Amino acid sequence: MQACTNRLCFACDSAFSSPVIDVAAVYNKRLFKMRLLALLLLWSSALGLSAQTTTVPTKPLTLEAALERASSANLDLLLSQEEVEQAKATVGSARSALLPNITGEATQSRSQSYFKLNDQIQGSAITNSFSALLQARLAVFDYNAWSDYSNAKLGVRVAEAQLEETVQDIWQQIAQTYLLHLRNQRQLDVIEAAIQRDQTLLDQAKERVDAGVASSLDLNRAEVQLATSQFQRLEQRNAAYESELTLKRLLNLPLGQPVELVDPKLTEAQPVSYNDTEMQQILDQRASMRQARLNIERSENSLRSARGERIPDVTLSGNYGTSGDQIDDDNEVWAVQLGVSVPIWEGGRISSQALQARSELRQSQLQMQQTAQQIGVDFRLAVDQLNTAREQVQIARRRVELSRNELDLARTSFEEGVADNSELTDAQANLADAEDQLVQAEYSYNLARLNLARVRGHVQELVGR
Repeated sequence: MQACTNRLCFACDSAFSSPVIDVAAVYNKRLFKMRLLALLLLWSSALGLSAQTTTVPTKPLTLEAALERASSANLDLLLSQEEVEQAKATVGSARSALLPNITGEATQSRSQSYFKLNDQIQGSAITNSFSALLQARLAVFDYNAWSDYSNAKLGVRVAEAQLEETVQDIWQQIAQTYLLHLRNQRQLDVIEAAIQRDQTLLDQAKERVDAGVASSLDLNRAEVQLATSQFQRLEQRNAAYESELTLKRLLNLPLGQPVELVDPKLTEAQPVSYNDTEMQQILDQRASMRQARLNIERSENSLRSARGERIPDVTLSGNYGTSGDQIDDDNEVWAVQLGVSVPIWEGGRISSQALQARSELRQSQLQMQQTAQQIGVDFRLAVDQLNTAREQVQIARRRVELSRNELDLARTSFEEGVADNSELTDAQANLADAEDQLVQAEYSYNLARLNLARVRGHVQELVGR
């Protein structure tokens, strides 16, 4: 039988094929099968990859929505809320020392005893006993317990004031990061526009060099300008990506979720000035000042509590129940006790605690003065920075107008052949720098408004909430 000469014939692999085996044909058929299998694997992988890379729709995020989300999503804020809950639980624990403590106790026992006579065991006896008692204890007068309860209630108010300050701090941080990311995106747009102008200038330089009306220096100058702008674009992309990740972390958003920010279009504020009346209103309204005053009140309570260690404590206790040999015996038993505890000698502990409490009181008073001074400094700086930033925005806008006029004049001179592209290159660079400065000035202005709102204790007023 003659062997099949077709090396791609799959019939040759059957049991009825010729015993003469063509090694090359077998090898080629196996190679064909392997290639077909690899092609199928690549095709299935491509389908799976396309299914996994489904684009996530971008959700617009306003500044007001970002601040609202912080209350339920920011991890630092959630931690501060738990501190308030812990302070409330401390109040319940302190109050329990002023209320009756009642416990129930039931005991059933069985014992065997032996009795001797002349060192000889004469017999034994088995006894049973059962008792069921309700035991109660009440602090009729405990000065320290009352002080602890009062301090615990003050602790809740302190924690709530601290939470209010934390909310303002987190809102400020979120708003600052939001504005920062908007600035980074706008600066990236400025660079993209500059690259388009640089690319147009480069194309013109190539055409003029090819036409023999410009030198290679013009071409090299345009290429350098384009490369500089492209390098700045890479740096700005990294800055925008970093600010985007920071904002997502603050809002507890998935890091891979696209976010589109909405420019809040903040209205321009009127010039502000420092005055003592508003300063006093800020001191009266700020949660940090309220917290400082509460800390002074807690320190005063602690000092009174330390001195009250010498006051006697009066305790009432008692029990009531049944007792007998068996569980069904009904023998009534009860007891009532009234106790008085008076410290006579405690080794100087009370005096030391009073000295410590007095020092903590002075410390709280100094901290309140320090807080008031810091608020005063922050208020003066915020007012000055806002007025300065407002003027800087006006100057930056004027510079952009002048730079655009300069670019138009330089382009006209270049197109008419009066000058080479050096003036046009400089004019484009000046315009890009002026637009970038305007973006930075507007960001600084919004940031100054944010800082002033934070000093006043109302960050939400930035978005009209």
